[in-house]
Amino acid sequence: MSGYSLRLYSPAGASIGEITQCTGIDLAYGQTTPGVCYVTTAAKVTSAMHLAPLSMLEIYRQVEGIWYNEGERIWWLMDATDFVTADGLRGQQYTFYDANAMLQGRYVLYQAGSANADMTGAADNLLKAIVNTNCGTGADAARQWGGLSIQADLTACASISKAFAWRPVLAVMQEICNQASAGGNYLSWDFVRTGIGTQEMRTYNAQRGANRGSTSGQILRLTAESGSLESPKLSFSRHGYPNHITAGGRGEETARSLQTVTDAQTPLGMLRFESFIDRRNTDNDTDLLSEANAQYQASRPRSMFDGSLGQTPSMRYGYDVNYGDKVNVEYAGYAFDCHIRAVHIAIDGDGNEALEVRLRNYE
Repeated sequence: MSGYSLRLYSPAGASIGEITQCTGIDLAYGQTTPGVCYVTTAAKVTSAMHLAPLSMLEIYRQVEGIWYNEGERIWWLMDATDFVTADGLRGQQYTFYDANAMLQGRYVLYQAGSANADMTGAADNLLKAIVNTNCGTGADAARQWGGLSIQADLTACASISKAFAWRPVLAVMQEICNQASAGGNYLSWDFVRTGIGTQEMRTYNAQRGANRGSTSGQILRLTAESGSLESPKLSFSRHGYPNHITAGGRGEETARSLQTVTDAQTPLGMLRFESFIDRRNTDNDTDLLSEANAQYQASRPRSMFDGSLGQTPSMRYGYDVNYGDKVNVEYAGYAFDCHIRAVHIAIDGDGNEALEVRLRNYE
């Protein structure tokens, strides 16, 4: 398939070669979200199950003669389907997942109140500690991911407190990012390929990639008029955003631990939108207050922008701009910074590429 190289490796890292007779690719991934990649082939194999679970795929894309690893990712094989079309043609579909998707199958298996389930510290450091104690060398040997390393702590975000015993690891990490970003510290993480079968978990403050936003010395400005911005949508919403939030901890009835966060001037009547957070895994007032404040900050009415990157001769994804970069957008008389936060690529059997690169502001 022209412009793409699909390189396969065994679970142990031995080269299997490139996927040939590819009749379709469909992959999607994004910041702090699970990624999935479907590869369809018409190879004459005994069975689609000839590839072992956790076989690894690396996808390389070519732009202006330069090859790069799309998303800086390793993809792991989990699902395989063997089929015959209505025309009698044999085919296979392989489904690969990135590390964020694999993280969906991991829970915080630690007691409430323990050091591994109740943490206080810089939000970015907490993300690394959670991955380490549930997937890295800080976890039991049976839970450790091979080939995983974790970036040293950067202490780039404000300190938060969080209790999360017995909860899904991915959901807890997403909440920490939302809490940090709502408090003024953009935060995300990713698992970055560092070699065949090896990856490093990294955290990002300010942006995942290069800073080409308003605070940089090299502003990259996107506009609908230039064709570099497509499907823009700018909205400001107030209805339904909670402004009176209570977090409930351990205990029953009047003995239950409660902490509430609301506007400085208590909202009354129809202007009061309430929310309740159930956190029965703690009775620590600091943790409960942190949870309530996190939702309060995340629920503040704000301008939200979504759009897509338009491909032009001077604005080519993978060459002029990359996944995770921060750029500047001008739309409807406003100017604000956005992050390239998600990528979706679909390629048909004729090699036609459909590319969608999504933008969003985090201000």
